[in-house]
Amino acid sequence: MESLDHQEVELSLKDQLVIQRLEQMVREIGSKIGLAKIADVSPQAVNNWFKNGKVSVDSALKLHKHFGYPVEWILGKDNSDNSVISGNKSLNVVGTTMNGGLVNQVNNEGSLCAEDLVEIKAQLARLETKLDLLQRIETKIDVILMQKEK
Repeated sequence: MESLDHQEVELSLKDQLVIQRLEQMVREIGSKIGLAKIADVSPQAVNNWFKNGKVSVDSALKLHKHFGYPVEWILGKDNSDNSVISGNKSLNVVGTTMNGGLVNQVNNEGSLCAEDLVEIKAQLARLETKLDLLQRIETKIDVILMQKEK
């Protein structure tokens, strides 16, 4: 019976962590209604997230695409010491890939489940967007430098 109580405490802590992370996203977007629009769910669904600390994978993917936070972080599956990510979220995604977590999973194809593949695809799309933005910035810098040389 004690292990069951311990499991309930762990779930409660995880749910609290998810709620804390949702609160961070609300602070960034400005309202729970904004969060609902991003995730394409009703405001009532978002209120339920804040009550029970449970977000669907589909909603987490939509939040990931908008905010850049890793899906596992949104779902509370990330057990790192950082309960709240600050700073540049996209760097965190790059860091996760560069640290080899996803690279190792991709190399060991047998360990991949559908959720892993969806997350990898979402992270790659985010990285492609960042690459495109960086290339446009680089082009603008080149134009400015050429103008200054004249």
